[in-house]
Amino acid sequence: MRENSRRYGSPRVLEALKEQGVKAGRHLVRRLMQEQDWQAIQPRSFVPKTTNSRHGLIACPNRLIEFGKPTSPNQAWVGDISAP
Repeated sequence: MRENSRRYGSPRVLEALKEQGVKAGRHLVRRLMQEQDWQAIQPRSFVPKTTNSRHGLIACPNRLIEFGKPTSPNQAWVGDISAP
């Protein structure tokens, strides 16, 4: 485990033992690893980065400024979308 930076889980340890001629089962290897507190480091799951919020550009110009303040209801409507 130390030689491979704790990247070997029980299936890979079992495979390495079989290559060395050691006869062992997967449950035995898993149990022995648990007794020794050997845990493989799990890679982080991939999370795509799709938004660049630090581009310094304005998202959309404010068109309401061109028309001034509304004087009565229903003179100006706004909408928005949200993407998954």
